[in-house]
Amino acid sequence: MRGISPIVAVVLFIAISVIAAIGVWYWVGSYTSKPAVVSYSSYISVESCDLTSITIRNTGLTAQDALSIPLYDNNNTQIGTVDLTNMTAGNAVKVFPKLMASNISSGLFRFVGTGVQNTVFNCFRPDKASLFFNGINSYVSAPTSSLNNFSNGTIAMWIYPYPTQMAAASLGLHGAFFSKQQDGVNTFAVLSFGGTTLPSTIQFHLSNGGGTIATTGTVSANAWHHIAATWDGTNWKIYIDGALNITSANTNTLPNAAVPISIGAWSGDGNTYYNGSIDEVRVYNRSLNATEVNNSYLGNPPTDTNLNGYWKFDWDSLDYSGKGNNGTLQAGVTWTRDHTMG
Repeated sequence: MRGISPIVAVVLFIAISVIAAIGVWYWVGSYTSKPAVVSYSSYISVESCDLTSITIRNTGLTAQDALSIPLYDNNNTQIGTVDLTNMTAGNAVKVFPKLMASNISSGLFRFVGTGVQNTVFNCFRPDKASLFFNGINSYVSAPTSSLNNFSNGTIAMWIYPYPTQMAAASLGLHGAFFSKQQDGVNTFAVLSFGGTTLPSTIQFHLSNGGGTIATTGTVSANAWHHIAATWDGTNWKIYIDGALNITSANTNTLPNAAVPISIGAWSGDGNTYYNGSIDEVRVYNRSLNATEVNNSYLGNPPTDTNLNGYWKFDWDSLDYSGKGNNGTLQAGVTWTRDHTMG
C-alpha cells in the first residue's frame, strides 16, 4: 500500500488544526461571552449627576458580562466610555461628559452598543431652573432702569419655544419674549417671533418709527436657542445660536421712557404672550461684538460693568448684575427643571 503524499498530509493537517481551533473557540466562548442582549437598566444605576461628571454604579453585571459601554448624549454624540470590564458588582465609576459644560445644566444620556439595549436617563443640576410661560397671561416685569435711554445696547437670552407658540405666531400672535412698550403706539424695544408668513423667524423693533428687522434664519420648537439683538447707532443686528443672522443699517436707538420691561410678553400690544421656557436673560448698555455674542452662546458671556440686568431664573427673579433691577413674577409663571440652560 502506498503512503499518503506530502501534499495530502499537509492539507489534512491544516484541516484538523482548523477544526480543533473552532472547537476550542466555541467551548471557551460559550462560557466567557456576554449574553446576546443585555438590558443594562437592570444592572446599572445612575447615582449622581452634576456639572462635571456622572457617577454610575455596576449593580449586577459580572466579569463575564461586563464590557466597555459607549455613552452618548441625546444628539448621538459620544461623550464618554463606561469601562465595566472585570468590575465587581457594587463598584462605582465616573465619566466626564463634555455636554455638561458651564452653560448646560441638564441633558439626556444613553448607553448604546452592539447587542446592548438603550438605557436612557436624565441628568440635571438641582440648583438650576428656568421659567415657564403659559402663553396666556404670564410674564416677568422689571424696572425701567433695566433698559432705558441706551444709545448702544444688547438684549440676550435663551428661549425654548413650545409648538403651540409657533402655531400662535402663524396666526399673527407674535409671542414676544422681551418687550418695552408703553401702549399700542409707543414701542421702545421688542423681541418676538415673526407673523403669519414667517412664524419661526425672530423680529426686532427698537424706538418709535425705527421699523422692524427679521431674521432669514429660523428657530425650532422644543429646543433651546440663544437669541441676541444689538444696536450701536449705526446698525441693528440679530444673532441666533451665536451666529450673526442679519444686519440692518439703522440709526434709531433706545429713547428715554419711564416704562418697565416685560419678559415673556408684549404687554403694550394687545397683551401678546409667549409660550415656552426662558432662561439667562441679560441686558447690556453697550453693543456686544460678534465674538462676545458667540462666547455668550458657548457659556462665557461678558461680565463687565455694562451688564445692566441679569436674570438667571434659578428659583428666583433677582437681578444678578448688581444694579438692583429685580424682576417680579406675574400671573401664571412657573419654575421648571425640564428645560434649563444655566
